[in-house]
Amino acid sequence: RELSFKDGFNEITIKAVDRNLNSVEEEIGFYVDSIKPKIVRTIPVNGFTNGYFLVKFIEQNPKMAVLNYGVIGNIKNQNIDLNNCEYERGKHSCSIQVDLSEFDGQIIKYWFELEDIVGRVVENEEIFVKVDTTLPEILNNNFWTQGTFFNKYVYFDFLIEEENFK
Repeated sequence: RELSFKDGFNEITIKAVDRNLNSVEEEIGFYVDSIKPKIVRTIPVNGFTNGYFLVKFIEQNPKMAVLNYGVIGNIKNQNIDLNNCEYERGKHSCSIQVDLSEFDGQIIKYWFELEDIVGRVVENEEIFVKVDTTLPEILNNNFWTQGTFFNKYVYFDFLIEEENFK
C-alpha cells in the first residue's frame, strides 16, 4: 500500500496479525525532506577577508554546513556549528571566524557546502578574496593646537603603515 507524507518528521505504526490473532506493533519515525537546500548568500562577496565568513541558506532540516578555504594544494575546511545560526524569515544565517594568518597577503578561494538530513549536498561557486590579517600600525601620533589654549581646532599628523589602507 502507498502512503504520502508531509515534509518534516513523521511517525507511523505498523501492525501485523497472524491467523491465530497474535499481533505485534512497531512504531517507526522518519524524516521526509523533498526540497533541495539552497545557499542564497555568502560574505565576503569580493575584496578582502580577515577570517570572517557568513552563509545564508534555505533548508528546513540542515544536517551539516562546512566552510572550505585556502589555496591550491592547501585547502582547509571548518564545520559550522548549526546550533549557533540565526533563523529569520525562512533563512538560516551562520557566521564563522577562522585563522587565516598563514594566508596573509594571498588571494584565497572559499566556498560553502550544505547537506540536508536526506544526504543532498549543495555548494556555492568558489569566491576569490584577498586575506588581510595584519592590523594597521600607527607609527607616530603627533597633534598640535593652533591659537590660544581655548581654541577649538586641533590638528593631527599621523604616519600609518598599512598595505591595504582604506
